Amino acid sequence: MIGLSGGGDFLGEEGLAGQTAHTSSAIAILPSAIIAVGTHDMRRLLRTDPTMSDRFIAHMLARHIRSESDLLDHLLNACEQRLARALLRLAAPGTLGPPMASCRT
Repeated sequence: MIGLSGGGDFLGEEGLAGQTAHTSSAIAILPSAIIAVGTHDMRRLLRTDPTMSDRFIAHMLARHIRSESDLLDHLLNACEQRLARALLRLAAPGTLGPPMASCRT
């Protein structure tokens, strides 16, 4: 799956659930500042900082909605339709919802 992340997004949250293998990678296409937070520290932040917890929950809910949308898109739409929607999203970020998964035939 290919996706675009923006400022304030979280990466690697699977580690909080105990996943030890890295199954994804990220490449910055613009100059970026990345903050690495260890699992123990992130869990503490989520317990003690309501603002961080709210942002993280919102991120996870958006990710869940995007995953469901990607699944439906793969089940119901042809590869060409998925590609067209992905290109429209890239051309106008934030106007059509989250990016869709890549085309696999």
